Amino acid sequence: MSTKGRNPAMDDVRMKCLARAAARERVAIAADGLSAKERKLLTRIEDHLGRVCDWPVAFAEQLLSKHLTYKPRFTLTLFLLANKCSPPLLAEWMLSRGMLHDHSARTHVAGIIKDHQTGKLESDGRTAYVMDATLPNGDTPPVEQRVWPVYTPNFAHDWKFQYIWDEAIVMLKQDSITAVPSYYSTSGTRRS
Repeated sequence: MSTKGRNPAMDDVRMKCLARAAARERVAIAADGLSAKERKLLTRIEDHLGRVCDWPVAFAEQLLSKHLTYKPRFTLTLFLLANKCSPPLLAEWMLSRGMLHDHSARTHVAGIIKDHQTGKLESDGRTAYVMDATLPNGDTPPVEQRVWPVYTPNFAHDWKFQYIWDEAIVMLKQDSITAVPSYYSTSGTRRS
């Protein structure tokens, strides 16, 4: 086969397109392989962020993986929080999928959630890809302009909404999707 007249740059573009298509196919196959319970949880996440098959592939692969090491765990958690996924839903997904293999991994995610609530992520200049980013004129920005600071929601310091973060943190620290903060019990102690 002659390579005369072939453009190496176009070959590179074709290979990248094929690689992206293959990665998207892997994401679709992984999503199709979820249990009914996992599918229900994924649907709740997709209610916030859109279809997982439309996400940047790296985040979709992280979400559908069975184990997250430190850096992917950090970037996925920032991505989910920045895109308005509730902390308890994030915790329930990670615990149900068994993505956090030990206490230190669960403590790490609990710490990121706490840092989101207190504004530390924002003050540290942490950023994440935002799915529904819009420009001031309402247009969708190009992909490179969708990385924004991880802002702390305005209601984060309102005591009426404290439970949102507390519930997720307790779930992670106790490795239980049914764990609740102690102030939900009447005596102030944990119920059996």
